[in-house]
Amino acid sequence: MQSEQLAALVVSALKTALAPLAGRVTRLEAHAIDPRPGVLELTKELTVLRERIAVLETRAPVPGPTGLSGKDGADGLGFEDLDVEHDGERGVLFRFTRGDKVKEFAVAFPCLLWRGTFVPGTAYQPGDIVTHGGSAWHCQKSTTTRPETFEGAAFWKLMVKRGDKGRDLRDVTAPAPIVRRA
Repeated sequence: MQSEQLAALVVSALKTALAPLAGRVTRLEAHAIDPRPGVLELTKELTVLRERIAVLETRAPVPGPTGLSGKDGADGLGFEDLDVEHDGERGVLFRFTRGDKVKEFAVAFPCLLWRGTFVPGTAYQPGDIVTHGGSAWHCQKSTTTRPETFEGAAFWKLMVKRGDKGRDLRDVTAPAPIVRRA
């Protein structure tokens, strides 16, 4: 922005800000015949203030000092500097490298991972799925507790309940009858 434009904006802002005051001065001057000493003194002070404002409005704008030159910014890292590594499970590591500068950002995605049968003492993370007691369980919070217990209720959610043992089915080991067509 040019200094002339800045000065014009400042003058415009001052005029706008002082417009209500100028209106009050005009109204006070109209009532200047009031014999009370306080009103007469106030009228004189406002007249002086109005003259000062008029002088300021007629002055040419004075540009301020030039600012210090800043350092040029360093170029940012781009896709050509990017390397992406998957940790084999939930995590992805984004590594930006240029010369000796390295920036790394790790991201873990919420996803379900099959962990097999529950093993006591193993640390499970949210999203891990295990089987225990014939049922499938989903880990809600990081834990080492066993599903299907009072302590584990806050950490595990039942996904699939174990089914019936099949006692009401026929004997599936008997050979199927052979049907011949004529």
